[in-house]
Order: sequence, then C-alpha cells, then structure tokens
Amino acid sequence: MEYKRQNVSQVEKNSASQPAVIMPEKPKINYLIAGIVLVFFLAGGIIGYYLGKKSVYNSEIIPSENVTGTVSPQGGLVSPTIETDFTSEWKVFAAPGWGFTFKYPPSITVGEKKSLSASPGTPQEYLQIGNLLVISRYYDRLKTEWFIQNMELIDKTQTDLRAVTIEGEEFALTKVNWEDGGGPAGGIPDCEVGTAQPEYFVDIPDKLSLSIIFQEIKSCDPVKGQIIQKGINGEIVSDSDFEEQLRETYQILESLRFTD
Repeated sequence: MEYKRQNVSQVEKNSASQPAVIMPEKPKINYLIAGIVLVFFLAGGIIGYYLGKKSVYNSEIIPSENVTGTVSPQGGLVSPTIETDFTSEWKVFAAPGWGFTFKYPPSITVGEKKSLSASPGTPQEYLQIGNLLVISRYYDRLKTEWFIQNMELIDKTQTDLRAVTIEGEEFALTKVNWEDGGGPAGGIPDCEVGTAQPEYFVDIPDKLSLSIIFQEIKSCDPVKGQIIQKGINGEIVSDSDFEEQLRETYQILESLRFTD
C-alpha cells in the first residue's frame, strides 16, 4: 500500500511539474465555407452551359410570322422588308369640281388648262400632269367625231403599255397613233422617218378620262436600220429618263382617289 501511494504521489508530482499539452481543434468552419463556395461554382457553370445552348438554339430558329423578310433555306433572316410610303413627301391635288384627288412628286407641275380647239364632244378643260399624263372629266372619246373619222389609227403604236391601277381596279389602255408624219427612207428597206404620237387612254364612266401621250421619233441608219426613240414635248429623251417619267405617271394614278 505504501508503494502504490508513493507512485501515485510521484505521478501527481510529475503531472504538476510539466506544462499541459493543448491539442488544436480542426478547422471545421473553413471546410464548410470552402464546400459552399465550390457548390456555387459548380451550379453556376451548369446554369451557364445550359443558357449558352439555349441561346445558340434560339439564334438558329426561323423568325416568327410577324417578322417580314426573306428566309434562307438554313432558317436565317436574309433581308428584312421595311414597308415605306414613297408618296409621303408628295404634294396633293384636290381642286374643287374635279371629283378626285391624287398625289404627285414636287419635281413635276400640274396645270389646269383649256383647249379652244377641242373637237365636238371633247371637254375643253383638262389637267396636264407632268409631261405624259392628261386627265379630263369623263367623256366617251370613241363616240366623238375625231375618233369616228380616224378609227383606222387605233392599235398602230409600236409599244404596248400595261394596264393602269386606280383604287385597286385595273383598266386596260386603248392605244391610238396619230399625227404620223414622214415616210419611207430612200435606199433602206422597211424603214421610215418622221414623228408619231402614240396615245394610250381609258375612259372610266362618270369618273374621268385619261391619256398617256408621248412621241416616237423615227429615223433610219444604214447599219441598224429602223431606229425609234422616245420623245417628250418634241425632244428626244433617253430610255432611262422616259422609263422614270412613265413610272411616276403610274404611281400618280395609283394614288388617285375618287371623292364623288
């Protein structure tokens, strides 16, 4: 018993004389934070991946029906179409008593004129719109004295013009060739010189009568043979100039609206 007591006291003595060893705690909180950050990175990468695939898919699909344009066979929009009103800057003719209005470009003039030499049955007052277009109040010109006497001139023009469109309805143009001067050129077969004046017209009952009038100036060339050039007010114009004025004439007629 004494021996054991000595050992116990010796152990107590040694324990009291040596400093206590403190074991550090494991950094549990740091591991937890690192784990949370890793989870967020992984989740962000997965979400970004799927969003990227969705964006690529959306860029390849065919546009919806409310997008106007041309779609290529691969599904991409090639040339979006923007509808514009080319007459938005044009002037408006709305003189009282005529029964209609129309738009016309600022570059041309519109004149109210009177013919003192009009044949019986033909209105004296008319509108000269630019160089090619003439509009008057309605009359049936095929029943006038001049046309009755010159029916053989109808359908002798060199060029056909397409129908005109007024308020959505198409009207075919009747054609007549008048004041055809000149004759055969010496030494060149089937060739004539001179000036003809084609007139393309339509009479819309109780509405108006209109004409598109220009000249065809005929000459002969030893190599090319017959040459026919467009003329406006007696002067030769280039094909491009004539086509531009003719295009504007059709646009004016398409803008015409009846008021009576």
